[in-house]
Amino acid sequence: MSFGRFDRYVFFTFLRYWVVVGLAILSLFSVLDFLGKADEIGRGIENAEKTGATVWLALQYYLWSLPFLLVQFAPFLTVLAGIATVLQLRRTQEWTPVLTAGQSTWRSFRPMLTAAILLGLVVFGVREVGFSIAQPHRMEAHDPFFRDRPWEARDLWARGAQDTRLHAIRFVPGNPPIMHGLEVYSVDHEGRDHLLRAEKAIWSGTRWDLQGASYIVAGMTEATPTVFQVEGLEPSALLVFHYRDRQPLELTRGQLLSLLVRDPHDRQAATLAWNFLFSPLAHVLLLLLGLPFVLRFDRSSSMEGVAIGLLLCALFFVGDLIFVDLGTRGVLAPWLAGSGSVLLFGSLGWVAADRLPT
Repeated sequence: MSFGRFDRYVFFTFLRYWVVVGLAILSLFSVLDFLGKADEIGRGIENAEKTGATVWLALQYYLWSLPFLLVQFAPFLTVLAGIATVLQLRRTQEWTPVLTAGQSTWRSFRPMLTAAILLGLVVFGVREVGFSIAQPHRMEAHDPFFRDRPWEARDLWARGAQDTRLHAIRFVPGNPPIMHGLEVYSVDHEGRDHLLRAEKAIWSGTRWDLQGASYIVAGMTEATPTVFQVEGLEPSALLVFHYRDRQPLELTRGQLLSLLVRDPHDRQAATLAWNFLFSPLAHVLLLLLGLPFVLRFDRSSSMEGVAIGLLLCALFFVGDLIFVDLGTRGVLAPWLAGSGSVLLFGSLGWVAADRLPT
């Protein structure tokens, strides 16, 4: 596929608008969020001895929130950049010579659709790589301000290999990670219940060192172990279970798949895994929905088309939330719930293509 001069011009105009609009929206949202939470942030700083909150920690919270905001707003940025590009080319009358020369409208849109595909893949990469890096930093900066305590997971439940269940009253990520009030449940091949209890467990780098521990088999205390090690219950794995309880939409697809390895019946994880897999298509889909209503050649219908295009994009996000909720509740199969909004609005996008002038 070759790009001519006009294609390159449209391609880079679209990317320029995407970056400018993205910076504007992320900055505006961060500022408004800060203003709305200024009292909580101020109280956290006043109670610094208890919470560990500082001005620098507040700044870190908003810096580490940027990847999550980018992924959340990225599809909408794509359609806004597409609308801005079309309106600029219409205003400068650069569409007309191309269309009158015989080039189809969709062929003229190809640079934007190509850019949308690339942006969808880049944003998917930000989720998979950026989220895993930002998650602990963001949680560490969040809790001192908005939970009035240093970061920790309370009443944590996790599942390890061979259906081992772990419960900790408190899990404190740090150096080293520490669990308080540990209970580990398992069943052996003879059907006997095993219970490990410990007042405290400290991660040594390869295993958990136990304090005040007892090992109970079938209701009888059999040992006082000093170490504990089960695949899938390392600190990094426990953090994934913590994120699932706190903010499941901010997990990566890789983390969701790791949860499904431990619990194949986790409908929420399965639905979100399918949803995140289809998420790059949302960028192209929203262009298919929005652009046909914008490229009109009289002023009134163009402005009306912008409103209709944005409304359809908003309905896409609402539909996506509804489908995911139905999948989590077990009403729809995970694959259908995860892809339902893309399939439904993708069909509407092809119908909307008939509105394009030729």
